[in-house]
Amino acid sequence: MTKSDIKMPTDFYILFSEDPLRIREMDGPRGDLIYTFSNGFESKGHLVRLDPGQPGSLEECRSDTRYTDVIGRPELTKGTRICVLSDDHVGLVTVREAVQERDEGDFITIDLTVWP
Repeated sequence: MTKSDIKMPTDFYILFSEDPLRIREMDGPRGDLIYTFSNGFESKGHLVRLDPGQPGSLEECRSDTRYTDVIGRPELTKGTRICVLSDDHVGLVTVREAVQERDEGDFITIDLTVWP
């Protein structure tokens, strides 16, 4: 499942098990992909920031084990790709537009592919 041009504000998350994918405000359980002002991207699973030129495939996301808990806001530049490994799904995040501040808040624009 793929969703493009997601404008994700701070303190929101996405659950990969939802179809269609949608952003949710942080009001309870943590999500598979979480965006916060202080940390950037977090996950209840594992994150892997892919190197430029690395294929953004399901196989690559499953095999790359450079796990991290957080990918900070300064690293979230246009074109950055991040694998997100949750308990039941694998996601590939592509940063379409870096963090933008507007109306006393900020958001990041991403494309997201989720595999079961």
